Amino acid sequence: IIHLHGELLKMRSSIDENLVYDCNGDILVGDKCELGSQLRPHIVWFGEVVPKIEEAVDVVRHADILVVIGTSLAVYPAAGLINYSKYEIPKWLIDPNEMELPRIPNLKFINEKATVGVDWLVKKLLADG
Repeated sequence: IIHLHGELLKMRSSIDENLVYDCNGDILVGDKCELGSQLRPHIVWFGEVVPKIEEAVDVVRHADILVVIGTSLAVYPAAGLINYSKYEIPKWLIDPNEMELPRIPNLKFINEKATVGVDWLVKKLLADG
């Protein structure tokens, strides 16, 4: 699992994204890291660079199966990851919302919320061997 957009239960320095701490409550003005900068949620906000995108590209390039959960494939750069997958591998998109699927080889849609769709897909993959 790559937390591409960060983790809500962590916080980080506002000047050094590598200083990450567990977060068990609210982050208050004046809560600072060891460098003296304000702490902030350890998430990627709109307009910010996605720091783990290259790591994710590498994983997708080598994947034997790709499962995308809970996205419309419309927000980049994460939406573009599917384009790095090998042509021949099975690809699954799990999302409860009706959508027009992009033209991607071997992409199948499971129109369910994640808890239901993932459970169904795991059972299918195990049954298919």
